[in-house]
Parts: sequence; C-alpha cells; structure tokens
Amino acid sequence: MLLTVLCATLPASAQCQYEVIPIYAPLCNGQHSPAYALSINELGQVCGYYTVCGIGANRPFIWKPLPGDPDHGTFTTIPLPPGFTSGQANDINDNGVVVGYGQKTGLGFRAFIYKDGVSTELPPFHGPDEQGWSNANAINNAGTVVGYRSIGSRESPINPKTAFLWNEKNGFTDLYPLLTGPNSEALDIDEDGTIVGWTGIAFQSTDQAFVFRNGSVSYLPTLPGFAGATPRTTSGSFVGGSANFLVGIQYYPRAVVWRNGFIHDLGILPGHDMSTALAINDRGQTVGVSSSLQGDATLVLWLGGETFDINNLLLDPKNFGLGAIYDINDQGIMCGSGIEFFTPSHIAVVLRPVKHSDGDVNGDCAVNIDDLTSVILGWGKSHDPADLDQDGVVDAPDMLLVIENWSV
Repeated sequence: MLLTVLCATLPASAQCQYEVIPIYAPLCNGQHSPAYALSINELGQVCGYYTVCGIGANRPFIWKPLPGDPDHGTFTTIPLPPGFTSGQANDINDNGVVVGYGQKTGLGFRAFIYKDGVSTELPPFHGPDEQGWSNANAINNAGTVVGYRSIGSRESPINPKTAFLWNEKNGFTDLYPLLTGPNSEALDIDEDGTIVGWTGIAFQSTDQAFVFRNGSVSYLPTLPGFAGATPRTTSGSFVGGSANFLVGIQYYPRAVVWRNGFIHDLGILPGHDMSTALAINDRGQTVGVSSSLQGDATLVLWLGGETFDINNLLLDPKNFGLGAIYDINDQGIMCGSGIEFFTPSHIAVVLRPVKHSDGDVNGDCAVNIDDLTSVILGWGKSHDPADLDQDGVVDAPDMLLVIENWSV
C-alpha cells in the first residue's frame, strides 16, 4: 500500500496493537446499514459499499479522514452511472479516483470509474447497450484501470472474458491475445504498471497466475504438489493463493507470496487446513485468512515469518468483533468490516496502529538488527521502505533514525 509500534521496549517478536476507527453508513431502522471497506490508499481514504435500507441494493462509498483528525472522517455515497441500480467501489488511488462495478438494468454487471464527482461506465467488448459483463478491480495513481470484460458472442454474454487495462488516453487494451485463456482477469496493478491476474477456466487446476509487465506476460510458479494459483495483489511482491485441487472445483488454497520469481508458503495457524493472502504492502506486511475444513476462520497478519491473529491485536476487543480485512497500506493501516457489539451494527472499519516509531522499517514493533539490515541493503535506493525520513533515498539519516530508536 511503515507499520507503527506500540512501545519502543517491545521485543522483536511483538506485534503492534490497533485502534478501531468505525465508518458509519446511513441509518436503517435505528441501526447503521451494513458496510464494508474494501480498499485504503496512502492518505487513509477508504472505499467500499453499504446496503441500502429497505431495498437490499448496494451503494459505493468513499470515506475520507478529516485533516488533523484521522479518527473521524466524511462519508460520501458515490453516484451510480446512468442505468445502474446498485454498485460497489473496489479500489481507490491516492488521487481519490475510485473504480468498481454495479448492476446495469437488463445488462448485467458493469465496471465504472468515479472521478471529479462523476461516475462513468467502462463497458464490455460489444459496447454499453449490448449484453456482457465488466468489472474494474484496481486503479493506480497514473489512472490505469484493470479488471475483466466480456468478449464472447451476444448469445454468451459472460464467457469468455478477458483481462484488460484501461486509461483515459488509450481506452481499452485487452490482454487475451497474450494469455493462455480461455478466460482471464486482471486483479491488481502496481505504480510501475505491473499487472497481476489469472488465466484459465476459473477455479480449476489449469488456472495460472500471470504477470503483465512492459508489454509481455510471464507466469508465476505454484507450490510443490499444488496446481493452480491466483495472485490477489501486487506491491513489489505478489500475494495470493496456490491451490491444491482435489475433485472438480474443490480445493485447499494456501497463502503464498511471490518474490523475484520464487514462491513462498506463508503457512496456516495451528489446527487449520488452508489460507489465502489478500493484500501486501511495501514492508511485506501481508493480511489474509487462515481457516479449517470445519469452517473456523481467523483473520491473520503475516510478518517476519510469524502469523498473528488480528483480533488479538485490537486495542479494545470487548467492543468490536472483526469480520474481514481486505487491504493494508504502506503505513500499516488496514481496512475491513466487523460487528460493533454495543450498537449492534455491521460496520466498515479502519484499523490504525497505536503508535509510530521512526526507526521501525519492517513494522514488527521493535527497532533492532532487522531494521538496520534493511537500511544497509537499501542503501542508495529510492522508493524503498528503508527511506525512513522520506527524502527520496536511503542514506545516513535513515540509519541514525534506527540507532536513535533502538529497542533491542
């Protein structure tokens, strides 16, 4: 999308605690409408959707923290494009531009982009007035949008579908000529234009995770003994799931991270059978879900080879039960949803680290040899997490910040 610390004297294996910032949707019969925060940018702005009282349709929203008061913000319902009856916001860039999808009357799901107060449809291959689906999953700060759209015949409006990239200048670029197919979907795009997604049939052992960079496609490896993979997000590294397929579409996914062309198993919690990684930031902090075949599911943070139950990291767990985490930015701030016990309402939330230490490069709530090593390895680089003072390069002032905040 760094992470802040609770106390400078915590041991290296400790993890930060988080305060819960509620995001309230409009009231419905005395309770706040159910809401879900799906994406958070580097300014702490959040987008997602809520369910409209009485009609059951969803509406996309933006929440922006107030200047100087990040614990409170403004909630704005995003207008739907003409002909849409529902919608949700999937991603927001640092310029406040939002992308998502919604239901268009009689024509299925359609992608949209929201910019400067106006929502505009991004149609499927055959045009806005023809049958077909499209969905916008992500947008980077350059304004490039990625997702999927139908390219099949009018008699088969949903499949096949192709991953696409779109911008205002060039319009759509469909990636299906470069992919193995028959279907594909782009799931995320990085600031350098790197795109990740999947291609295949969908939830089959032949599905492949792909990377599109500088006009060419490469494919990501799977775990040994596993077949099929789906990357969820990109932030220098790629995270997602590598799936062990059993019969048909039944599979056990395992959370993984791809770095420098290699795949690494992030693991599961004790007693669990599967896991999926949903988002990663520039510091390598990864969020996702670990679960069992019996249906027990735990929201987790993977960091430094350890797996943490996020509910155990909440500063005041008595008042709130976390239900989902969808994203994490480079400051370690998460967004998701859960139940506010005293209301009770299902609300969107932001999880903000309690305290910040300038010397904590990897966000493990300690400043120690790991952070010093990160500075040494990043020396002279720009756009690196070890650039603690944000002056554009990793250098001596960053090392001094580590030394001054040394805790172990």
